[in-house]
Amino acid sequence: MALRSRRAGESGGVPRDRVAEIVGSVFYGHLLREMQKTTFETALMHGGRGEEVFRGQWIEEIGRRIARTPGNPVTDQLHRAMQRIEPTRSLGTAAVLEGAA
Repeated sequence: MALRSRRAGESGGVPRDRVAEIVGSVFYGHLLREMQKTTFETALMHGGRGEEVFRGQWIEEIGRRIARTPGNPVTDQLHRAMQRIEPTRSLGTAAVLEGAA
């Protein structure tokens, strides 16, 4: 069953786009940072100072793009779980934390 993306203004629970943002920054961002630590750098396979400076932003963007892909299992499962927890409230960090307390 494919989940439809919901816009922030729509009622009916948690927007999938917001869940994808959370998954991308927290789960995939951490995973990619750890993977990046294990790569080796040579003179031919290194982006120089520019890569070092912008690596964090690059990792965050890649994480967001992975999480936003249709059919992403992590995003879809978390979206389903949040729909059950917050069926009528719009998503905000405070709303999620209040529901967990």
